[in-house]
Amino acid sequence: MSPPSIKRSLGQQVNLAELGIELAACRKLPAAKEVLVVPRKSGDRKKLEEAIRAKGFAVRAPKGMSRPLLVKIYRVDKEIGKDDLGKSIWNQNPELRKLVTEGEWNEQFHPSFVKGRREFDDVIWVARVTEKVREALLKIRMLNIRFDRCRVEDYLDVSRCYKCQVWGHTTKVCTEQKETCGHCAQEHGGKVEDCPRKSTAPPKCANCARAGLNSNHAVDTFKCPAYQKAVTRYMRVVNPNI
Repeated sequence: MSPPSIKRSLGQQVNLAELGIELAACRKLPAAKEVLVVPRKSGDRKKLEEAIRAKGFAVRAPKGMSRPLLVKIYRVDKEIGKDDLGKSIWNQNPELRKLVTEGEWNEQFHPSFVKGRREFDDVIWVARVTEKVREALLKIRMLNIRFDRCRVEDYLDVSRCYKCQVWGHTTKVCTEQKETCGHCAQEHGGKVEDCPRKSTAPPKCANCARAGLNSNHAVDTFKCPAYQKAVTRYMRVVNPNI
């Protein structure tokens, strides 16, 4: 069965309303003839698996299907290392200490890597966190770190395929046969700067054009409805309780 057929058959045979299960995501996996089904509440996963198996479907629950929660902290002095970052945040932000305990902070806040340009004096720190620590940091929004005020946001690692332009997978696993231009949304490959319409036509979003939405914007703009939908889907797969 193709992924659309699987999804359609699941809808006909598995009564989610009767089971009291709300889905965070239900979409085809581009590299396989499978459908990814994620319950909004992690506690419903086992019940959903059993219900699907009872209807004769094969269920595969891969390890690590839930991605880690990540936050990014802007404009951190580049001299602050991995070990000092957590200590500085904890010691300089009394609002944080009202929301989590010191033990929770030390166990659930893990600086992972930095992003930024070498010539700058500050960097963006990306940290792996739990749901509780994430909620605390996003509630505060601005952190005191040494002599700086640093903004905190979710770090959203949403990939875009440069072959079909769809958000959520990479070119390596794309199953589309034809290439789509990232500038004009026509069926031709190559880099955006090499598009024959680059100098004569404004950008057109291939994803919004396919969905029948206003496509008069670049495919990679953060305000694009297709991108915003991909971000929401990503966050719900990362954490079904969000």
